[in-house]
Amino acid sequence: MSDYETTFKDIPWEILLFLLVLFVSTIYYFFYDFFTNGLFKHYGNTFETLSMVEMFLLIILLSIIGINLFLILTGFIHREKWTRRFTMFFLICAALWPIWGLTTGSNLMTNIVTLLIYLILILVISSKFIVKYFKNVIFKIGDYTLYRLYVTLKSGMTLPIYFFSKRKPRSGETTLLPEGYRVYVNKRSKMPYLKKIRSTKQKKCS
Repeated sequence: MSDYETTFKDIPWEILLFLLVLFVSTIYYFFYDFFTNGLFKHYGNTFETLSMVEMFLLIILLSIIGINLFLILTGFIHREKWTRRFTMFFLICAALWPIWGLTTGSNLMTNIVTLLIYLILILVISSKFIVKYFKNVIFKIGDYTLYRLYVTLKSGMTLPIYFFSKRKPRSGETTLLPEGYRVYVNKRSKMPYLKKIRSTKQKKCS
């Protein structure tokens, strides 16, 4: 939906630091050190000596790493539930490369540091803070955040009430756009509000 807006300012600095360390260490290790001092050079490879098949496989490998980093970034921004496990899987797979490097005895310092970074990141992605981050889902439009508040009626029935606010309200929790609703903006006040989407059957009946 075009009204959906998520920005870096909504992400805690701890998450941004996690992503920064992950991206810098991965890009440096796989896209620079791998060719200058890493496994690529250790086995005597050069771009001139690679066959077409080997070059193709190398491009595929680097493309997969790049795509994975992009998926991790977008997953964190939009707080997709699959992101935490996906990042964990990526870190475990990525950590196998410095372990491989250590077994060859080449570029020991870089491999040790990279392995330690990945192990720390694995611990961080398993922390309660990261788990809580993906539970606290948000929906924003401009400066307004969508909140949900449960109200108990006299009949005893509990219903959710959705409202937008620029500031954190006294009660209510952040939430995603509920199913079956669409965001509209009041032309005068510029205040967003939710309206239930009428199904085709409902329109015909009316």
